[in-house]
Order: sequence, then structure tokens, then C-alpha cells
Amino acid sequence: MLSGFGLTAHCAQTQTKEIFESVAKQRFQKFPCGSFDR
Repeated sequence: MLSGFGLTAHCAQTQTKEIFESVAKQRFQKFPCGSFDR
């Protein structure tokens, strides 16, 4: 049970990191400086 919980916690941290990175990228793309390049 303990090892399974550790694995679940690790997967949760990985998903949270991926979600955080994806959200950060979306926010970064919304910055005005990104429109100047186009």
C-alpha cells in the first residue's frame, strides 16, 4: 500500500507539473510581446 501510494503521489506531481507548464505556456503566448513578432 505504501509503495502504491508513493507511485500515485509521484504520478500526481508529474501531472501537476505538466499542467503547470502547459498553463504557463498559454499565459506566455498571451503576452503582448508575442504579438509584436507577428
